[in-house]
Amino acid sequence: MIGYGVAGAAIVTGGVLLYLNRRVSYQITTDEYRMEELRKQRAQQKSVSFAPLVGPGVGGAAVMGRF
Repeated sequence: MIGYGVAGAAIVTGGVLLYLNRRVSYQITTDEYRMEELRKQRAQQKSVSFAPLVGPGVGGAAVMGRF
């Protein structure tokens, strides 16, 4: 069973690497890069985060949000 798991992981990894090594290169301009970074920053500013809390005798969750 472990061998099947390792073989499956190797096949998936090979497929991802094959996709990333495509013939047509993907290029973006600096303006497109800056717009993408700005979108990422805005998404992080207005987001909800969830964090599990685990400790000796303690268990729970913390939810935080920004608007």
